Amino acid sequence: MKKILLGLVTVFALNSCTDEDYDNLNHDPINPEVVPASYLVTGATTSYFYRMISTNVNQNIFRLVSQYWNETQYTQETNYDLEGRQISDNLWNEISMNVLYDLNEAKKIVNNDTSLNQAQKDNQLAVIDLLQVQAWQMLVDTFGNIPYSEALQGVTLVNPKYDDAKTIYEDLIKRAIESTSKINASTAGFGSNDIIYNGDMTKWKKFGASLQLKLGIQLSDVDAALAQSTITNAINAGVFASQADNFTLVYTGSEPYTNPLWIDLIKSDRQDFVAANTIVDDMNALNDPRRAKFFKENLGAGVFVGGEYGRATNFATHSQISATLESMSYPGTLLDYTEVQFMLAEAAARGFAVGGTAESFYNAAIKASFEFWGNTTAEADTYLAQPNVAYATAAGDWKQKIGTQFWIAMYNKGFEGWNVWRRLDAPIFNLPQATKNPVPTRYTYPIRERNLNKANYEQASSAIGGDKQTTKLFWDVN
Repeated sequence: MKKILLGLVTVFALNSCTDEDYDNLNHDPINPEVVPASYLVTGATTSYFYRMISTNVNQNIFRLVSQYWNETQYTQETNYDLEGRQISDNLWNEISMNVLYDLNEAKKIVNNDTSLNQAQKDNQLAVIDLLQVQAWQMLVDTFGNIPYSEALQGVTLVNPKYDDAKTIYEDLIKRAIESTSKINASTAGFGSNDIIYNGDMTKWKKFGASLQLKLGIQLSDVDAALAQSTITNAINAGVFASQADNFTLVYTGSEPYTNPLWIDLIKSDRQDFVAANTIVDDMNALNDPRRAKFFKENLGAGVFVGGEYGRATNFATHSQISATLESMSYPGTLLDYTEVQFMLAEAAARGFAVGGTAESFYNAAIKASFEFWGNTTAEADTYLAQPNVAYATAAGDWKQKIGTQFWIAMYNKGFEGWNVWRRLDAPIFNLPQATKNPVPTRYTYPIRERNLNKANYEQASSAIGGDKQTTKLFWDVN
């Protein structure tokens, strides 16, 4: 009898439900079914910064490849064993899935958001696209030819073809120019959900212009005409004008929102890195006052000793990494005013019209670097007055002059330091002492691609001249 009554109650209850009630049964009341675009953009941005800033050897060895730091115990990375920890696979997967794919999904959400007017959509889509352009350029500059036109399709196309790297560059330039031009500084973007510029679209426009400058300068040796037009467009659009424009992620200093270097250097309670002799010897020769900002004076005031690159180095008897970089709240910066000034110096030295001379931009870049690291104007002026630093008298051609100072200034941006060395062939890097292996000019393709995307991998490998660490990228012609 109880079962009959229960059944009747259930029937009456179901019959009394509206269509809306039935629909609600298909929805999860706790987990959101549609993730806001801002969530995906925030996640992708955070992932990109973490990957580019971290010095965990399973995730990012750019500071080691750029010979800023040396290892104290495990030296596979400074001897360029990229496959031992699947470094290529980790970088490729992280950027593809947690950065580029999520940004693609964010674009779809913005396009379908009926609560936004067209100007707001344009601003949000421009921000997303510029973030993608930055990540795509990094992947091309790391590997060469990569999947692009058929990429990011998930299970629909798991083995995409590889596109020619220069062709990708040409498309990235078009995207950067178009997205920058669509930004309306008087209209909202992501507002307070914007973790970089807090909704300031004027600064996003400057970021887009500075990204164009970066794309253009990288092409200078292989396509001077496209480089010149891209750089000219960047200047006209308005590149970074001060440190206030820097593309920087501020960390709160409370877990999990902390500087990735704090996690690698302090929280891990490890002593894996010291300064490399490559940068310390160069800075010692130039009497560079930024040494005390880059490294601890653990050996005594004004004493800096770098570890012999590529050989296990005693932690206590060599210069250690600055306490500034170990701070939980130290901001992450991936594109800044200093870099822009050095790129303009390089452009001027190449004969491009950029509104100044190579020397004037060179001086401004060095002063900007001193400002960024907290050195004084007087220190910068004294440094620039040295014959081995002054543009007119420093050793070598313009590539050596600008390249050496550019590389020093990129100290906390290992990927950019590697780019400078590959593009300008300056300064002179050391061969790792343990193996004497040549410094990589690219990363080899992921093991996953060789095994699961074999036909496309083999085509790409053949097209670039072989899947080797010493194969030069299309823009690295010297």
